[in-house]
Amino acid sequence: MKLYILILLSLMVLFACENKTSHADHTHGDSIYYTCSMDPQVMEKKPGKCPICKMELTPVKMSNSKGIKLSAQQEKLANIKTLTAEYDYIDNKIYATGIVKEDENKTIFINARMDGRIDQLNFKTKGEYIKKGAIIYKIYSEMLASTQSELIHANKRLKDDPNDITYRSIMEAAINKLKLWGISERQIEAIKNQSKPVIPYPIESLYSAYINNINITEGAMVMEGTPLVELRDYKTLWVEAEFYSSEISKIKKRVVQLR
Repeated sequence: MKLYILILLSLMVLFACENKTSHADHTHGDSIYYTCSMDPQVMEKKPGKCPICKMELTPVKMSNSKGIKLSAQQEKLANIKTLTAEYDYIDNKIYATGIVKEDENKTIFINARMDGRIDQLNFKTKGEYIKKGAIIYKIYSEMLASTQSELIHANKRLKDDPNDITYRSIMEAAINKLKLWGISERQIEAIKNQSKPVIPYPIESLYSAYINNINITEGAMVMEGTPLVELRDYKTLWVEAEFYSSEISKIKKRVVQLR
């Protein structure tokens, strides 16, 4: 009889221990911690405010097997992203702060090619875009007016007598002067058929670019070689940046198309 009583008591103690262990596992399997959405490294055992940003702490469950579990909103606020581990190429980008600068080799200087007076300046604002063939300014020049007259007169005489060597030489000399002064072939052909010189005469741009600097004003007297306008072509730009010596071998030249 005593033996049965001992066995019964042993079974009761065993069941009680199992129930206690099961209840303990159920109770402590998922512990409650309090963390901050902005500072997820903060984990407290009781509610309160974040010691870093002073926001209210959010309760989360920490599983013994899987660690802290965050909701989708908490992951978004904490800027947490997860990826499946797999084989891939490591991103090898180099970041540096740079300064965009103009290409000095693309600077275009427009100088006066004859003595005269600037009677009309068509571009007066820095940053304006000038197309090739556009009239930059009009100049009054006695030399230019005289050369126009020579060309007009020689052309008329050659129409009457195409074999006149003297006027053929005068025409060729006048054309050469006009070309040296930056007068286009189209303008020269127009001068031949004029009845009189054009005064003041329009000077066309030989380039398409942006105005970087203007050194003249309307009414200014200029001499041959006087700087008038500075143009810049922004099709090519330079970027100056600082790198560590160990990164130089990884830098490659790259051409970026500007729009």
